[in-house]
Amino acid sequence: MSAKIGKAQLVLSAACAVLILAIAYELMAPIPTYAVPSVHVAGAVVLPALPGAFVPPSENAFASVTDRPLFDISRKKYVPSSTPAEDKAAPPPLPNLLLVGVILGSDRKLAMLKPSEAALAMSYAVGDQIGGWQVTEIDPDHIVLKSGATEHEITMDANKAPQVTLPSASSTRQTTSRNDQTGQQNTP
Repeated sequence: MSAKIGKAQLVLSAACAVLILAIAYELMAPIPTYAVPSVHVAGAVVLPALPGAFVPPSENAFASVTDRPLFDISRKKYVPSSTPAEDKAAPPPLPNLLLVGVILGSDRKLAMLKPSEAALAMSYAVGDQIGGWQVTEIDPDHIVLKSGATEHEITMDANKAPQVTLPSASSTRQTTSRNDQTGQQNTP
């Protein structure tokens, strides 16, 4: 087996040798000492005097702003129009809801309520609003809605359809046997 060294291999070998010599020189060369030049300071720097502490204007200075608010078209002082008679107004109408189910978790309670106009039931937690009423209590068989001082309870039993009595098996057999005797077919 003969090993021929090509031109590219010779060039690469030479480059490696040069790099090895450069690394060896960097490792073995003495580190020169550096002298830090001294800086001559002409004189002491004088800083300007600091301004005094900020003193905000008194609240009376802003009286015109509170009396004439910028973001109101009329620029008149806001006066709440709520009166005690309005607070005792009748609660909003009770929404027509069906209690479909209740989910009781260790840290959260949900009521599955289906409004009559909706196709699907939605989940509500304690504190959620439904048509002006607030869910205040969720129990396994009922929920409590509150609006002002008025409370309303929706029970799970309110959704149950009335029981339909099915004909007994013996009356069904008698009808079938009569149809068979007359030659008529019994079709469902």
